[in-house]
Amino acid sequence: MELLINNIYSHTENEPIIVDMILTMAKHLNMKGIAEGIEIEQQLHYLVKNKCDYIQGFLMSKPLPYGELIDNYESIQNNSKHIISALNLYKFS
Repeated sequence: MELLINNIYSHTENEPIIVDMILTMAKHLNMKGIAEGIEIEQQLHYLVKNKCDYIQGFLMSKPLPYGELIDNYESIQNNSKHIISALNLYKFS
């Protein structure tokens, strides 16, 4: 799905339609949707608005070795929550 995410804002209408279909199909099959390659806020906004279950990409954090991830997990989580909250997409409890 990463290629589709990267092209959501291209000049064609196919990518958003395909992403929507994948997310809808996952929901109907009681599966979770996972989007990779989230690099810009517009992509994140689109996916949260369309109820994608999981996201990953450079917008949240660069790829990290396991030890560095563990050491910085709380900071990465807080940064991710801040990005999402700033877009008024989701309210964390």
